[in-house]
Amino acid sequence: MSTPSDSNTTLRLTRVFKAPRDRVYAASTDPEQMKQWSGPEGSESLAWELDTRVGGKWRWELRTPDGEKMAAFGEYREIRPDEKLVYTWR
Repeated sequence: MSTPSDSNTTLRLTRVFKAPRDRVYAASTDPEQMKQWSGPEGSESLAWELDTRVGGKWRWELRTPDGEKMAAFGEYREIRPDEKLVYTWR
């Protein structure tokens, strides 16, 4: 059994929110706003670091309801304010 490499694995998420685009964009690019809504129910966002520019890095640290600490990180690939964010996720 083979496992796909990062270079050919894609997950595309498209969401529709009943909110103005600028507010949704801000909620996706401001660390303080990200702490308020991101993560599975019951988890705690410990830190968000965002360098929101093409090539910029992001990192998220969280604690699960059972106390496990986890992190996710990536790099921004495409940014069109109020329209589109493309980034890697590891």
